[in-house]
Amino acid sequence: LKTQEKDIVLHTILLLSSLKDCSSVPFLMALALQKGILRDNTDIRKEALKAVINIGDKTAWAGLIDILKSKVFFRKDKHEELRMLALEAVARIGGKEAIHVIEAVLKNAKNHLKERCEQILKEIR
Repeated sequence: LKTQEKDIVLHTILLLSSLKDCSSVPFLMALALQKGILRDNTDIRKEALKAVINIGDKTAWAGLIDILKSKVFFRKDKHEELRMLALEAVARIGGKEAIHVIEAVLKNAKNHLKERCEQILKEIR
């Protein structure tokens, strides 16, 4: 995306988040799942996940699980940020189902993600 287009997308995400309209969740998850091979679109993906957390609709569930399970070879630090946001969303919208997902993530998690998984599990249980 060109800078101007990226700004428009980010503003659109913020607007959708403030509206808390569940019908926007599929669009937001499509943005969150969009990997940038030749360019870094992490900002858009992070903001889309923040909007999903704010909206709190369970239609995002499958996409959130995909993000939590995904592995990358490049930009690992930025991917870790996305996984943290997906974890927060799962914890918020998943209820008791979230426990099993977070336990599965915890098995392979490291550093901050591991700490956050442990903290969320203590809060949920």
